[in-house]
Amino acid sequence: MSNTCDQIQDYFASYSVSKRQYKNPFTGELSDNYGLFLPQRDFEELPRPVKAGYVPHTSTDVCSVFEAAGQVLDIEGAKLEMGWKNGHFVKATLDETITINGRDNVKPTLLVQAGYDGKSFETTLGLFRMVCSNGMRILIKGTKSYGFKLQHSSRMHENLSLLVRQFEDNIHQFTDMYGVVRKLGASNIDHDEFMENLLPVYESKAGATRRADTMNAIRDINIRERVNLGGVPNTAWLSLNAVHGHLQHNKAPKKLNPMMSGEWANSHTMYRQASDLAREMAEAV
Repeated sequence: MSNTCDQIQDYFASYSVSKRQYKNPFTGELSDNYGLFLPQRDFEELPRPVKAGYVPHTSTDVCSVFEAAGQVLDIEGAKLEMGWKNGHFVKATLDETITINGRDNVKPTLLVQAGYDGKSFETTLGLFRMVCSNGMRILIKGTKSYGFKLQHSSRMHENLSLLVRQFEDNIHQFTDMYGVVRKLGASNIDHDEFMENLLPVYESKAGATRRADTMNAIRDINIRERVNLGGVPNTAWLSLNAVHGHLQHNKAPKKLNPMMSGEWANSHTMYRQASDLAREMAEAV
């Protein structure tokens, strides 16, 4: 675990957060609100003011989440990917593989999002598709991801036993996800029917054109991936992947790196709706 924490500390070394009290620009009087700043990045200000009692968390607190996870999951040797989005964003891909369609690999992951917004740390137990750095996260019915929230705290390293217990209570979610993935991968569905049910119908000419363009773009991805997998029949899994691939590669902001663009696609309404539809059509087979 020391290697994992060393990597986290090194990556976020220039993102240490300090709290400073605001002044009224007209009177010079101190305000009740404080701002959060990044001193090592020209005092870049985070978007949300905080109160006097707010204590910013540190990279050490993020490390504590992974230290607790390591007592429940085998995360030794996990591949780390990190980013900054007004807070710490760390994804650990575990050294385990589930294979769908004989060649399509999915890996279990642990994703921690620790923002400076006064909310909980969001800890997501995920299965991510590894083809083409897709980063597709499996969702459950109702458009929610698997995972749980950890109460925001600047002293998480002092409550390690509580963190461990939360991981123990939620580890069953991986087993639930395995079942979802296997069902999607084993269920042959008609891709065009899937898309017809997914996309809204527009009365305007512009809307109809936009719908057709979206269907064609996603169909192209679906066909290409089926060819790459050896010409396999279409499944609910592959239709869902094509939607995610379209969102990540064609629609996500270009400034995002592959990991962050994958997360952008995971949170998109179209992907969440596609996730529910894929499961419904798979269950009907």
